[in-house]
Amino acid sequence: MEQFRRQIEELAGLYFIKLTAVMAMIEGNAASVCGLGIIVETSTDSTTPHTAIFDSSHFVPHSIVYYKRIWSAIMQD
Repeated sequence: MEQFRRQIEELAGLYFIKLTAVMAMIEGNAASVCGLGIIVETSTDSTTPHTAIFDSSHFVPHSIVYYKRIWSAIMQD
């Protein structure tokens, strides 16, 4: 993740979350998901490893149909 080219002004952190876990949460089968990632210190552009728990309030509010459409498109590739 540290090799990811980031624009400091637009990124406070970056996390990997399993797509299957996100879909389970969106479908109501899980209350939250765990993300492994980094926090970016904007004043120094340094990063710190970080683990966080995310729930549906951390995601853009779209319908389940939208998320299933995205899931389907990803799975086709």
